[in-house]
Amino acid sequence: MRKEYNLEKFIDLHVHTYISDSTFSPERVVEEAVKQKFCAIGITDHDTVNGINRAMQSSQEYDLEIIPGVELSTDENGKEIHILGYLINWENKEFLDRLSFLRDERLKRAKQIIDKLLNLGVEINFDRVLEIAGQGAVGRMHIAQAIKEAGYISDIRDAFKKYLANDGPAYVKKYHLSPQDAIEIIRNIGGVSVLAHPSIIQDDDIIPKLVQCGLCGIEAYRFEHSGVKAEYYKKIAQENNLIVTGGSDCHGLFKGKMLLGTVKVPYEVLEKLKQCKGR
Repeated sequence: MRKEYNLEKFIDLHVHTYISDSTFSPERVVEEAVKQKFCAIGITDHDTVNGINRAMQSSQEYDLEIIPGVELSTDENGKEIHILGYLINWENKEFLDRLSFLRDERLKRAKQIIDKLLNLGVEINFDRVLEIAGQGAVGRMHIAQAIKEAGYISDIRDAFKKYLANDGPAYVKKYHLSPQDAIEIIRNIGGVSVLAHPSIIQDDDIIPKLVQCGLCGIEAYRFEHSGVKAEYYKKIAQENNLIVTGGSDCHGLFKGKMLLGTVKVPYEVLEKLKQCKGR
């Protein structure tokens, strides 16, 4: 009797490399994605696209499609909102200049956070944070790693709970980029914009406003989302004519374990994003 094979293809649309705040190189991300039998992954580093080419070059050895992307951090009425851009022209000079500016702002913010930590008795060194970040765009994850390394906490998550969360004593607001601005930036480089981890925002009223600005999708499939929560955001997507996307939001081992492989999104979602491109 002929054996039946499962030909369904899966993707992960939200993956980071150490070019931003993961412990995995672009090459390692590709290797892990192949092990998990993904047919495509989205490289979505924070405020940088410098890992895309390396991932693409590494993927040539395998049957793995690399979706060029970025994750832009924005602010709306004091709430941090992340907008994902997919299928972007990541070599656009004006876009690269804008990302360079945003990374410079990240450095200023990191220094301010470290100053606050020093006032709280948490003594970490800015140069050490830069060493941890390596080639990456400096972020709170790198500062959290430095706090752990200095012995003040035993788990990365504790650094956020005690100091770095949005309501934490060492929190510093990012440079103000509105989600509407991010959507426009992504549109101008031929990309498709998606709202990342909506459950973290805890403000679903903003979704229709972003749709009016050109938002194309929303993450419903996530490691943190239970079946009920995923269905809730799928319903919101349907009500707002949005593409339902998802991904693991893998940061290598920064979150205690590798999340790549925990969320498998049907390939047809990528096909829908490609259809939305250029609208």
